Amino acid sequence: MQNQPPGAAAVASAMMFFGIGGLLLLGIEQIGGLPWDMPRFWYTRGLIVGGLFAIATVCGAMMQWRLNHPHTDWVPRELGPRFESLVLYTRETCPLCEEAREVLSRYRQFLPPVVEVDIDKDPQLKEQFTTCVPVVEIDGRVRFRGRVSESLLRRLIDGAPVHE
Repeated sequence: MQNQPPGAAAVASAMMFFGIGGLLLLGIEQIGGLPWDMPRFWYTRGLIVGGLFAIATVCGAMMQWRLNHPHTDWVPRELGPRFESLVLYTRETCPLCEEAREVLSRYRQFLPPVVEVDIDKDPQLKEQFTTCVPVVEIDGRVRFRGRVSESLLRRLIDGAPVHE
C-alpha cells in the first residue's frame, strides 16, 4: 500500500457519505417531501445543490478507489532491469504472499523474473522460514520478511545499477 496522508480514508468516506446522504434527501423530498423544512436555497437552487452532492459522491468514490487500488507512476533515475535473481518464498494459503506478488508485479520491469518457492514442499525451508513468509530474496540476500515495503523496494531498485 502506498503512503497516504493521515486521515485520507476518513475524508474520502465522509465525502462519499455526505454526497449519497444529500442525494437521498433530495430524492425523498422530490417524491413525498421531508417531515421538516429545508433551508430556502434547498428549494431555489435544487440543481446546484444536487450537483454538489453528486460531485461529492463521485470525488469520495474516486478517492476511495485510489486508496484501495495501489498503483505506481514512480520510475527510477535510470530505466532498465536490476539484479540477477529474485526468489519469493511463499506458502499456499498466505494472504501476505499474494500481496507480495502484487507489489513485485508492479515493479517487474525493473526486476528479474520472480522464482516462487513453496516452503511447505521443502522441510528445511519450512523450518527456516516457519511463519515468516513471504520472504523475498534478491541476489541471494533476504530483503523482506512478511510485508514487502513498496518504498524500500523502490529505494533498492533506485540504488542498484542497471543489469545488462
